[in-house]
Amino acid sequence: MFIHGGYWRALDKRDFSFIAPPFVAAGIAVTLVNYDLCPKVTVETIVAESQRAIRWTHDASTLPFNRRRLIVGGHSAGGHLTAMALAAEPRLPIAAGVAISGVFDLAPLMETNVNEQIALDEERARALSPTHHPRPDRAPELICVGGAETDGFIGQSRDYAAALGRMAKIYAGLDHYTIMTALADPTTELHSDVRRVIDATA
Repeated sequence: MFIHGGYWRALDKRDFSFIAPPFVAAGIAVTLVNYDLCPKVTVETIVAESQRAIRWTHDASTLPFNRRRLIVGGHSAGGHLTAMALAAEPRLPIAAGVAISGVFDLAPLMETNVNEQIALDEERARALSPTHHPRPDRAPELICVGGAETDGFIGQSRDYAAALGRMAKIYAGLDHYTIMTALADPTTELHSDVRRVIDATA
């Protein structure tokens, strides 16, 4: 399952449909999910919606996949939603997680124009920040970011990984957008790493 980014306020699952074909060609079922966007709803609502999507997908008897091998991954805000889903109570039926260029500490966003639409205050930002509520027993198997991304994104991945007692993997030369192109390219290191996460759940 892939959860798209867009700072919880933009984009659509169809914008990322290009990532599916190489995985499907390898016999891996892929689903992309949507969620309502800010400011129509709150980030808390989006967190809840993404977690309902995970439960629905796991329980849907008509979907042909191995329910014991449900891997959840996301990019940018989707990386945040992936981390929140892994840490959720009660525990969700997730076999492994992949967080790509995620936002794991929302407090810095209060000083940007993003907050005009996501409307966070300090208390809510902290409550919604996986870095401040680490669950080492429920960490993503892969926490990664492009080496050509901003210091903010690289720092967020490093700090979140460190809070979990792990290391973030940095892919040299990839930025916040080309990292998604790399995910869809079977010849890249990122694609191979994600495949290893999937294969390890067998």
